[in-house]
Amino acid sequence: MAPPPAAEDEFVEPEDRPGGAVMTVEHLTLVVYPFHSFAALNEFQAAIRELHGVKNTRVRRFYRGTLHLAVDYEDMIPLSDRLADLRGVEYEIASESRSELEIVLQDTSPLAAAGDS
Repeated sequence: MAPPPAAEDEFVEPEDRPGGAVMTVEHLTLVVYPFHSFAALNEFQAAIRELHGVKNTRVRRFYRGTLHLAVDYEDMIPLSDRLADLRGVEYEIASESRSELEIVLQDTSPLAAAGDS
């Protein structure tokens, strides 16, 4: 009688795993700048809260146009990729680590320009 195949010979696709795909749980700080008005700041926070997978947000600090926003996020797609779903926000990710994303709002973004008029 032949022995059963070794476990390493079997490959299970992520979709075929018991329970489906694996959720990612992230607790990140978004460092976002420049904000030129509190209205722009509030719009950005609302847009982040509306993203799929965002469970909670907390302002850690806001000083001289720079927001430090703690975000609790749970989804299969990393938050850095999910940010592409932000509507009306032009940005660039300046740096990324396990616990922090630095986001620079572009001058063409309505949020960055909201306080200029």
